[in-house]
Amino acid sequence: MKCTLCDAPESKKIHKDPQNGSLFYSCLVCGFIFRDPQFFLSSEKEFERYQNHENDVNSVGYQNFLMPVIDQVLKLQTLQHQGLDYGCGPNSVVVHLLKNKGYNILEYDLFFYPDEEKLKTHYDYVVCTEVVEHFRNPQLEFRKVANLLKPGGSLIIKTSLTDQVADFANWHYHRDPTHVGFFNQSSLQKVAELTELKLLNIESTHLVFKKSE
Repeated sequence: MKCTLCDAPESKKIHKDPQNGSLFYSCLVCGFIFRDPQFFLSSEKEFERYQNHENDVNSVGYQNFLMPVIDQVLKLQTLQHQGLDYGCGPNSVVVHLLKNKGYNILEYDLFFYPDEEKLKTHYDYVVCTEVVEHFRNPQLEFRKVANLLKPGGSLIIKTSLTDQVADFANWHYHRDPTHVGFFNQSSLQKVAELTELKLLNIESTHLVFKKSE
């Protein structure tokens, strides 16, 4: 099975979901773990799943969950910078919290805010919270996001990494059928190589790429 991130032909099957039969492969070159594309949901069923997500902007629990990303924006960016929440979903807690602090950030989502004009400009920072694991073509998507950044711009991501998982088979994260790709430090370095971004740091709660000046 060819790796959906780096296109390497060398990968091995590591898991079969007993509930729906989904197959998962691990790339022997970059370490990326991916769902076999034949088990991807249709666009209609994927949209239906997202409509059932409960991302209440007033939920204190969800705000706290995203606070490390908010803190990173506050650390790296200023009120004069223009940001984009890429893959924001129906209700962006990130946009809600940052706008309350005076930050200028827009929303883009393939299903809920599909304004392609927002992809024709450049941003000082792009935020992807619980998004990259949904990328069906991660190489293409990461290059698209990297091209949205101005020189020196930041890409701030929140996702769960396989480095932190002892037993992939029993990991809850892959049980969401819309989650199709799973990263570790090695595959994130491959993302940096493919996009010419620099991987600044990886925390347990978030990670940051930087575009060269």
